Amino acid sequence: MSKPTYVLLPGAWHSPDIYKDVADSLAKHGYPAIRLRLPSFDATPAHYDFSADVAAIRTCLDELVSQDKDVILVVHSYAGLPGGEATKDLGKKEREAQGLKGGIIRYVVINGFVAPPGFQPAPRGDYSAM
Repeated sequence: MSKPTYVLLPGAWHSPDIYKDVADSLAKHGYPAIRLRLPSFDATPAHYDFSADVAAIRTCLDELVSQDKDVILVVHSYAGLPGGEATKDLGKKEREAQGLKGGIIRYVVINGFVAPPGFQPAPRGDYSAM
């Protein structure tokens, strides 16, 4: 049985380099780890919603589960919002019920946010608070 792949998502204003030591330690124990750079990191102009981050995370997760891999998703701070949104229907049990292999087996939140499906911090298009 292969070891799960870790997908490591940094918080806002953080480069994925914050996970370098963690990824190196995981690799020493035979665990693959992906340090994903979110499109909103250092973006100019700034992103006003998290849709680009959700899409990037979903693409990464889709690629892994389509290869029948088990995934442990680790999110820090802000990444809990797009990370949670990107996981829809990718849980291991959900995929097994469809006769599929692979899926998310753990969702680890480090000092982050967990929001209900479809969460928006402000009405779409209302940027007055930003």
